[in-house]
Amino acid sequence: MSFKKLLIRIVLVVVLGIVAMVLYESYKLRRVHDSFQSYYEYAGCVKLFAQTETSGICQLPSGQVLEIIEYNNKWYSLSDLPKGAQ
Repeated sequence: MSFKKLLIRIVLVVVLGIVAMVLYESYKLRRVHDSFQSYYEYAGCVKLFAQTETSGICQLPSGQVLEIIEYNNKWYSLSDLPKGAQ
């Protein structure tokens, strides 16, 4: 096998790896917004203070309090809402 063919195969494997990582992260981020529990776990909350049908308040390991709300059937932290939502 020539050096050129080996290099092409290596580049192809690296590009496919990057594409797979991007697709996985995209899938994971879409799932995060599916439910309160998913966002709660994603944010790393350690304590739940209150929860309703459309919002919840939790504490992060740093002690910071995070408000999670439902917006357009997706869950976000109050500071992470899409542009124009506030």
